[in-house]
Amino acid sequence: MSFARSSWNTGAALEAGGGGVAGGMDRGMACAELPLDDAVFISFCRRGRKRLREMQETFGVTLRLDRQQLVLRVIGPASNVQAVSKHVATLSGPRRSVPV
Repeated sequence: MSFARSSWNTGAALEAGGGGVAGGMDRGMACAELPLDDAVFISFCRRGRKRLREMQETFGVTLRLDRQQLVLRVIGPASNVQAVSKHVATLSGPRRSVPV
C-alpha cells in the first residue's frame, strides 16, 4: 500500500485559509485521505462497517469511506490520525504462509 496520495492538513494550515471539514477544525486536529487496496476497500464495504466503528471508538477519530475515490478519510487529533494510518497499513501487504 502506498501512501503517496495521502494528504495531511493540520488545524494551523486550515486556519491560514485552507479548506476544512464543516467550516474548519480546531488546532491540533488533522485530516488525511488514505488510499486503500482493493482487498481492504472491499472488506470495509461489506462487513467492515463494524470494523470502521471499532476503529473510530478505539482511536478517537472520525472515519469516512469514499467509495468513488477508494480512500478512507480520517479526521481527528494528529497523533490519532497517524495511528490509524499505521493500522490501515497493517491490514494489507504480504501475509505469512501457513504450512499444511
